[in-house]
Amino acid sequence: MALEVPVVCSDIPVFKEIAATNVKFFSVNSSESLSESIVNTLGAENDNVIFNKEFTVEKMTSKYIKIYEE
Repeated sequence: MALEVPVVCSDIPVFKEIAATNVKFFSVNSSESLSESIVNTLGAENDNVIFNKEFTVEKMTSKYIKIYEE
């Protein structure tokens, strides 16, 4: 994501929480789902720029500080 290239990752809660709609997910233990995600990602527009704007160092630092304050 930092390199602004399309990302494919497994459909587990932590990745969904962090990446939300900015990556292509595949079902765990499904090679068919993985291959479909890769093929679909290769033809898709790059949405990682949105991710990089949403998760800047400043925004992430601010969010961590808020968590520690709570």
